[in-house]
Amino acid sequence: SGDFSFEQATTGTGTITRIAATNVSVGIGDGTTNILSITSGTALFVVTNLGLSGTVSGSVAVSIPGVSLSGTIQVAINTTTSAVNETFSINGVNSTVSLPAGPYFRFEGTNISLNVVGQTLTGNVAFEQVTLPSGLRFVTLAMTNMTLNLGGISLSLPSAGFLMTPSGMAGQINLTVGISFGGVSLSGALKLSINNIAAPVIQPFSAGGTSFNLNLAAGPYLRIEGLGLTLSVAGQTLSGNFAIESVAVPNAGRKLTIAASQVTLSLGSAVSVTNGTGLFVLSSAGMAGSLSATVGLNLPASISFTGTFKLSINNTAAAVSESITLAGVTHTITLSPSSTGAMRAYDLYLRYKAWRARRNAAP
Repeated sequence: SGDFSFEQATTGTGTITRIAATNVSVGIGDGTTNILSITSGTALFVVTNLGLSGTVSGSVAVSIPGVSLSGTIQVAINTTTSAVNETFSINGVNSTVSLPAGPYFRFEGTNISLNVVGQTLTGNVAFEQVTLPSGLRFVTLAMTNMTLNLGGISLSLPSAGFLMTPSGMAGQINLTVGISFGGVSLSGALKLSINNIAAPVIQPFSAGGTSFNLNLAAGPYLRIEGLGLTLSVAGQTLSGNFAIESVAVPNAGRKLTIAASQVTLSLGSAVSVTNGTGLFVLSSAGMAGSLSATVGLNLPASISFTGTFKLSINNTAAAVSESITLAGVTHTITLSPSSTGAMRAYDLYLRYKAWRARRNAAP
């Protein structure tokens, strides 16, 4: 809607109609609620016997709980299958409509910042309204040249796709490279999962020409996760399932956490750790936390024992005292400082070796 003026012109390819408009309002959404809208806009359109094409620019608003964006967005419309390159002269000022072949109706922009679950995604965006055969409508977001800074972890992604509804947004992207942070590295089949909708999201969709098939647990969260990953810290390698997530901490903003399950670890030939489950906090100084795990010690002289132990890791040089709430459960992490980042389960073996040395040296 808006205030429109029309002119008809004859070109070398036939007759066209040019449309200029002011005070334009336009939106896309689920058919009831506009998820993305432009108001007080200006528009330029070209109409031929093939269809309509043009652009709209103005003030942009996003109506998704917990999501905000900044940057310049415009609407691009092309209902034809041909590229468009047409120049307008309005009040002596030339303006050009230059668009690739369609059909599409999308909100798009470059170097746009999108804030969700307390984190910021930056890149080029294209929002489109999609109507499924069932009649269900939602908006898809394709992002390219995307970057994410997650508590000091900087990720670069060539492309990503998200589904957006009046309840929130959700998406999942495969990461092609491992990540490193504060002396901690994580590698394997990593995924970036985002869901700020308070319900599971199970939905196939396409965005930017790429197909996605979401199957996400209820949010809100933004996490890096995977099964059968490898985590390296303090000179040791842990294998298992890990999820890095930014969580709110009372009076301290947000903290990065690593939730771990099914963890295995071998400390030389003497100590083995299996079935580990635990929680760690990450900072620029490193990682600290603990695992509850089955620990087995196989020592010389046919000495061996197994049991359930707590394996503590602190590769920072400071004491750690944190209360983290994850999935509604509050966890407390309290560790003394460690100058070497030693794993405390290994202390048993080191003390045993010292005792053997003292005994052998005795007269």
